[in-house]
Amino acid sequence: MEISLSEDNQFFSEIAMKDNRIFVTTALILFLVIGCKSSIFKSSRGIDTIPQSFYFQGSHTLPYLTDTIEIDFENRLPITVVYINGRPYRFLMDTGALTVISHEIYEDLDLEESYRGYFNDINNRSRLTSYTVIPDLRISNTTFNDIGAVVLDISEPLSCFYDGIVGANLMAKLHWKFDYQNKMAIVSDNKSEIEIQDPDHIWPFITSNQQTPYLNAGLLQRRGLFMFDTGASHGIHVTNHYDFYKSEVDSSKFITRTGIQSFGVYGPGNEVKSFIMETDIIIAEDTLENAIVSGGSKTLLGNDFLKNYLFAIDWTDRKITLKRNETIGISRQNLYEGFGYTAYFINDKLRVINLIEEANLPLALGDEIIRINQTDFSAKTDIDICDYIRVGEQSDLSEKNITVVRENDTLSFNLEKQLFY
Repeated sequence: MEISLSEDNQFFSEIAMKDNRIFVTTALILFLVIGCKSSIFKSSRGIDTIPQSFYFQGSHTLPYLTDTIEIDFENRLPITVVYINGRPYRFLMDTGALTVISHEIYEDLDLEESYRGYFNDINNRSRLTSYTVIPDLRISNTTFNDIGAVVLDISEPLSCFYDGIVGANLMAKLHWKFDYQNKMAIVSDNKSEIEIQDPDHIWPFITSNQQTPYLNAGLLQRRGLFMFDTGASHGIHVTNHYDFYKSEVDSSKFITRTGIQSFGVYGPGNEVKSFIMETDIIIAEDTLENAIVSGGSKTLLGNDFLKNYLFAIDWTDRKITLKRNETIGISRQNLYEGFGYTAYFINDKLRVINLIEEANLPLALGDEIIRINQTDFSAKTDIDICDYIRVGEQSDLSEKNITVVRENDTLSFNLEKQLFY
């Protein structure tokens, strides 16, 4: 179904218009998103309205009662191997997206363009792109036929992780159970095969046209829709109404971050003021106390939260079932610590793009980082951007030495990890 938003829903996110997208994070809070206006297009020659049937088309063959799909949980993103035309590719398993293939796959398979329409990225920059149909796709032992997909350029850093996306329109054809700790997903045509015993939460959901699940949730006396998003690596995210949240949340539980909050496929967003806060959230009828919530362009529940649970998605009855994994140490879900900055490669230079104001760092937005401890970033040819994004910096470090270039000056600082909550 297509979602109709009330004023309270609009307070959280304009999700009805922008829910087909890619979402991935770097080591801290940086993320990339693509938004799609899939049903509203300019009425000029060569630009189409995508019919509802495009999102529901396709079939599947499951040779056994259940199928176990191996997944890598890389940078808090579930990645699996997909075979198209006998060739293996790495695909992100993303309930928040339409199925996506790269231009390389599109050209290798000599696919035809079914439709053509605008895709918007998170920063509301839009370009025309192709919609197509994948005739044959296999995940583990399960084959899918005639699946609708959008064709996108997948370049660094997206290509560091995957070649395409297993989207909600494909996943909704089966019942799914995800076990991130054991790096697997189980699928079945029979929902009894993926049931979770003694769950902690059972949450009903509604769907967008592309079958993405949305949960009814409450935050600071307001209700809205949270996207259930296995393609997002951070935890709980809400639309960035900075002034409102700052006025409503105790200052001891609210921190401000400034700078670039997001990178879309068409480039970085503008520098803005955002937040990270600690507050209660109600999902369905369940209260999540003292949750860490960050502000951005989308309202969603992502993997930094979901990694603490075994969860199953039933698109038939539209219910999500979750059970805490007690071995993980779920109390750390309410812990936020770090060095107070985000760095990212822009034009092959590692730059400071985001700062937490309360950290009182000597760094400045735009600083070029040329060294972190023993890693030299000034020799660009020696740095594999994908390796850096995948591995990041050692998370167990309590301090680091960082050298930056600011205008014509070279400056070195010793930074200590800080506990913000």
